[in-house]
Amino acid sequence: MDLKVLINVIAHSVITLTTTGFMALLRHEKSPIEHMPFIIKTWIRLSLCLIASGSLLSALRLSHAEISELYVHIGLAGLFSWALFWHKKRWSM
Repeated sequence: MDLKVLINVIAHSVITLTTTGFMALLRHEKSPIEHMPFIIKTWIRLSLCLIASGSLLSALRLSHAEISELYVHIGLAGLFSWALFWHKKRWSM
């Protein structure tokens, strides 16, 4: 397997796992999302769902990405990982 494909699969796997965890975390009673209007909650959840499912599909297809796309995927993986752990710690779950 090409190194760029491997990095892409790892990044997309991390994005899939962390956005899925983030979706579950947002259902917690301490989540500020739970106090927002229905349309906003739906918008956030649908967006996270599309990110997770798109990343999963990309990882399963072993998609090839240009170097600039790899930077974006690695950045998103890092951002969602940080967000999941920071919010989890903040809400003491």
